[in-house]
Amino acid sequence: MAQRLKRFLILTVLLNLMPVTCLFAQSVNVELCAAPTASQMNTLQAMAASIGTFYSADKCDALFLKLRTHKEVRLNSSNIEDLSPLSGLIHLETLYLQQNSIQDIQALSGLTKLKKLHLGENKIQDITPLSALTNLNQLFLEKNKIHDVTPLKNLKKLTKLDLTRNQIEDISALSGLKNLNWLYLGRNQISGVEPLKRLSSLRWLMLNSNQIKEIGALKSLRNLKRLNLRRNPL
Repeated sequence: MAQRLKRFLILTVLLNLMPVTCLFAQSVNVELCAAPTASQMNTLQAMAASIGTFYSADKCDALFLKLRTHKEVRLNSSNIEDLSPLSGLIHLETLYLQQNSIQDIQALSGLTKLKKLHLGENKIQDITPLSALTNLNQLFLEKNKIHDVTPLKNLKKLTKLDLTRNQIEDISALSGLKNLNWLYLGRNQISGVEPLKRLSSLRWLMLNSNQIKEIGALKSLRNLKRLNLRRNPL
């Protein structure tokens, strides 16, 4: 009798939890849908356009339901500033956000299934939120305002990394990214290339337009097919 009562109570709890869980999942974006800021509205409109529809307040929930299972979203060249509407798209594997007006990328920190991320040509300075995206294998951050690349040090699956045209001086954080095949570091303020000497998988290495005077450390990179050192004081 006691065992039967226990099973009944457990089943009752589970049945009560199920609608609550579903309701929570459906209401995650209620506040956003109810009163988006102007910058959030712009992002919502771009998200709707990415799947070939128009955004309207009465279809906000439906928009998130459609995008929730998408693995790829293209929002490049959409004048986006606010990424908060993207924070719930946890199944994304590919995300295009280049050529926007993005400064804050904190909303991306929970998108841990991302494998390919385009953030080039924005206004990003702090890339700390990217440190959690350990499944990334391609990351594009060209033409931003990045100085510190330390948050990238644990992205061990990276095979392609573009940091062209930033404000980078110290690349020591990249020394452990041994799966890199393509590394673009042109047009920065780099003077030392010692951290690159153990990246033996590198095939393409772009170091043009920096402050490099000594390249002895690159002799160990025997798999290089292309090396660009133009416009350095060698």
